[in-house]
Amino acid sequence: MKIKQKILIVDDKKYTRMVLGDILMELGFQVMMAHDGKEAQDLINKENFDLYCIDAHIPLVPGFEIARSIREQSRDAKIIMFSSMFKRTEEISLAKELKINAFIYTCTPFENIIYFARQLLFDKKNERRKYKRILVNVPISFKVNGTWHTGEIHNLGPEGIFIKTSHFPEKGVTIPIKFSLDEIGEISCNAKVLHIYNNGQFKGILHDTGMGIQLELSPNEQNKLIDYVLKTTDHEA
Repeated sequence: MKIKQKILIVDDKKYTRMVLGDILMELGFQVMMAHDGKEAQDLINKENFDLYCIDAHIPLVPGFEIARSIREQSRDAKIIMFSSMFKRTEEISLAKELKINAFIYTCTPFENIIYFARQLLFDKKNERRKYKRILVNVPISFKVNGTWHTGEIHNLGPEGIFIKTSHFPEKGVTIPIKFSLDEIGEISCNAKVLHIYNNGQFKGILHDTGMGIQLELSPNEQNKLIDYVLKTTDHEA
């Protein structure tokens, strides 16, 4: 049995930890989380991780101090750091000094973190291609309890998507879906509901209500989606 690679997410925002953690677990990783620097240090002292995803600005122990202690223990440790601050010179210098593998400036870092996590942890090029994602705004129809509803695809990958909608099936059920993309045409398949987010789940912090689903595609459909995603993204696989 293949051992799952282990990732530590360190962020004081519950929304970031939960959504990022869900996506990484979908991709087959084992995920542990810490809400402040002290909890992160405790986990690092007990566990070995294949990748560290750390917010630069967290309570109790700063993210860069955590990164420094990790780097002192291992020159080869893979570290992604992110910050909502806009390109502070001292942070860039620290990131270079500590040889941070990726330092991301964005208020919603999920797409970039997922991209770099795949690049750092997936050894095979085809695996990285398979799990790339892009942000889109594409209408979609899906059937719940015999009734068709509409929504909007927000996050698209070759195996899974996030749908903005106010109509929710039960988690774990399989539903039929239909959507259309330029250069591909209509895709009609089944999809398994992996997780559901609504306004009340994180005390109003979550802005996008909807559900994450896993597509059940034929090899031909999946290859078309892979090509579409790769052509749309700015990064090379």
